[in-house]
Amino acid sequence: MTLIIILALILLLPFTVLAQTASPSATVLEPSPTASEEQKEIDTLKEKIATKVEELRKGNDRAIGGSIKTKDATKKILKIVDDKEEEFEIKIDVDLTKLYQISGTVSKEITFDSLKKDLYVISLSKKPA
Repeated sequence: MTLIIILALILLLPFTVLAQTASPSATVLEPSPTASEEQKEIDTLKEKIATKVEELRKGNDRAIGGSIKTKDATKKILKIVDDKEEEFEIKIDVDLTKLYQISGTVSKEITFDSLKKDLYVISLSKKPA
């Protein structure tokens, strides 16, 4: 009985070795030139963002208050006049700008369309660079 098992193993052993195939050799991938170009663009963008954040943190805020002289609904621009008769132009980005009506301690969000001539407004913004 053991002789049959040993004989079977000896006969089957060469077949398992013949059935194996060689695996391909490992290759090292070199970084493509497009990857390095993309990295340079990413680094440039990071520098620009860092510069902008630094500018915003410098605290160059300003507030302008005055009455609405004209309102351009298509361009979303307000022209206001302060108490010194200086005119200012305020460009409003409807996606980013929040408008509030403040009465006492209550504030209510309003739309650009609800602003009217001679209404007193205060604009908070960054000073231009």
